[in-house]
Amino acid sequence: MDRNREAIRDEAFELDPASQALLAEELVENLARTPNMTDWLEEAKRRLVAYRNGEMPTVDPSETFAKTKRMIEDARRTRA
Repeated sequence: MDRNREAIRDEAFELDPASQALLAEELVENLARTPNMTDWLEEAKRRLVAYRNGEMPTVDPSETFAKTKRMIEDARRTRA
C-alpha cells in the first residue's frame, strides 16, 4: 500500500462509525460506476432475478469445491 493510501486509510479510521459507513458506501458506489463493475452488477441482478424465479438451478458448494479441486489437479498433471 502506498503512503498516500495509508494516510487516507488512517484518517478514515479516525472518523466516527456513521461517517466511516457513509464513506464506505460512497467508495462502493464509485467502484460500481466503472464499466466492468457496471456490467457485473447488471449480470448479478439478472442472475438474482432468475434465481428468485426458480429459473436458475443451485449447486451444493461441496460439489463446486470438488469440481474445482479436480480441475486444478488435472491442470497440474497436464503441466507435469
